[in-house]
Amino acid sequence: MSLWAIVLALFLLFSALFFVIQPRGLPPGPLALPLVGNLIRLTCSISDFESVLARLCAKYGPIVTIQLGSVRVVVVTEPELAHEMFVRRGAVSADRPSPFKLLRSLTPSLRNINTSGYGPMWLLLRRNLVEEILQAPRVKNSADARAWAVQLVFDDLRTQAETDDGIVNVIDTFQYALVSLFILLCFGVKLAEPEVREIAAVEKDFLQSYRTLNVFAYAPGVSGYLFRGRVKRLIDMQQRQKTIFLPLISSRRQRKEERDSRGNSVCYLDL
Repeated sequence: MSLWAIVLALFLLFSALFFVIQPRGLPPGPLALPLVGNLIRLTCSISDFESVLARLCAKYGPIVTIQLGSVRVVVVTEPELAHEMFVRRGAVSADRPSPFKLLRSLTPSLRNINTSGYGPMWLLLRRNLVEEILQAPRVKNSADARAWAVQLVFDDLRTQAETDDGIVNVIDTFQYALVSLFILLCFGVKLAEPEVREIAAVEKDFLQSYRTLNVFAYAPGVSGYLFRGRVKRLIDMQQRQKTIFLPLISSRRQRKEERDSRGNSVCYLDL
């Protein structure tokens, strides 16, 4: 028997043990198949999905556990139970599953609102957003920054119209202005166009790469080895982010410590 056949057999065995053996403490649900879970049972149109769930709830009760690939989902169908779980006892169910190994390696500190578990760090990040950035006084204080971004749009469209026979790329112009505005609000600095476009390209590549992360949720140890080229690309992109953003963070901190007049306006890094 070849090495790949042995690896595949072990992979299927461990997958079967992982999926078929239901963990204790979860509500009842249909038996999950290895790798795919209950996806075959749920292969239907969106219009039929409700009726499928109704049949499952009629068999297993108002709370059902469904296996969607590697993700276990608990479905609550009665309004009273949903209110009890998510309103009266919301703090109990407010946390999220721990990210899989690869995502933890990309964000080892889990200090962003997308991966941080419910707790002091998540509450701090939410406070910074809801009670600081989105507050009316803060929005009003950023009026000059927004006006500057609007002027970028007008200037760029005017330049294109004068140099390209009246043909303008509106989408590119708006994207450039928005990225410039976000950089100013976050780091408190106005960057030149090449730097802005470099940041936009890096962030776009990184966000698009997140669509490829689902494969690592299936037996992360094995998939990390099989798709090590994809892992390397993700790590390289993260390194590019550090190369770009760490100097901006250091520069902002230095200006703040020196009380430079250019650092009087408050940006997200100051919170």
